[in-house]
Amino acid sequence: MTIFPTALFGQVATFWADTIRIDDERVFEAEWKINGQTLHYGSEPIAVKIDNIIDTIFFKQFKNSEWDILICNITQPLNYTLQYNMCCGGFDVYDKTNRISGSVIFIIKNSDEKKQYLGQLEGAGILVTQHNSDTLKPICWSPMQPNIYSLALSEIEVCKDTTNCNEETCLYEKGKEEPNYGFGFNTVSLKFNYLFLPLSNQPIKVIYDRKTDKIKIE
Repeated sequence: MTIFPTALFGQVATFWADTIRIDDERVFEAEWKINGQTLHYGSEPIAVKIDNIIDTIFFKQFKNSEWDILICNITQPLNYTLQYNMCCGGFDVYDKTNRISGSVIFIIKNSDEKKQYLGQLEGAGILVTQHNSDTLKPICWSPMQPNIYSLALSEIEVCKDTTNCNEETCLYEKGKEEPNYGFGFNTVSLKFNYLFLPLSNQPIKVIYDRKTDKIKIE
């Protein structure tokens, strides 16, 4: 049985990497760095002070792997369990017994109506305008994959036909029951591209200011 820290309850979140389902010794090479602390599968839980700013967690799957940078928001005093994903590698994050799905709201400031922007969350996309505040969820994400998502915002050109189209996404359109699974586009300029580790089902906000070309996450 694992005992989670109880001191400063209400002010810290705890992270623990569970060894369940691991049948490959190499998986134990996985390593996390969270707020200056190191975590491995089976090591003691670590406690992290909660805040209201975007945090970064560093993760590498194997000893010789490159570090991945995961953005997250540690805002709640919860016990998080990190568990190896047997299907696809990497790991899943659980709050109590639930795997967290996560969501995002994209916001454009000082938008130019002549330009088109696409926000993406692990294979799902949404067209972003000055007045768009719809929440995007990972609607086309396979539940077998780890719940760590690619998160991106791009200026795009929508394809008029398939002959000059290089990319496509599963587009969420408000009011429609089914997404547009084959929405075609070409990227003009990538504004933001990170890995997102959801620690809450409350959406994070990605705010892009076109005038300053700056991204803010909150």
